[in-house]
Amino acid sequence: METKTQKRKHQDDYENFIDTNFERIVDAFARNGFEVRNREDIDTYPRWEKRNHQVQMGSFATQVLDTKPTPQVIYSRGGVPAVCEITGKTKIRTFKKNYSLFHISQTRKHAPVKTYKIPTT
Repeated sequence: METKTQKRKHQDDYENFIDTNFERIVDAFARNGFEVRNREDIDTYPRWEKRNHQVQMGSFATQVLDTKPTPQVIYSRGGVPAVCEITGKTKIRTFKKNYSLFHISQTRKHAPVKTYKIPTT
């Protein structure tokens, strides 16, 4: 279970990744035929949903691999963090994160969801 500080750290990792690798991201999108004008033109699938956009069906993400390794907690089955038998500490490994990004032209604006009050008798 992630805490608020862990979620905030992941958000900081993503923002830091975008800021430090923006030229690489623009080049990757250019190879796929998309023109990135500014930071608002790209995002991940969940972030597009938060921005009230839907990624169009059949769209392929542009994969960008982070250049620096990021520490990641290893989880065993059942979602429990794995513990080292020798030291008793949580197992942590470093991986290079792979980000799946979509261009704004691959999305469409969501229509606002209408909610209705159901009368009760």
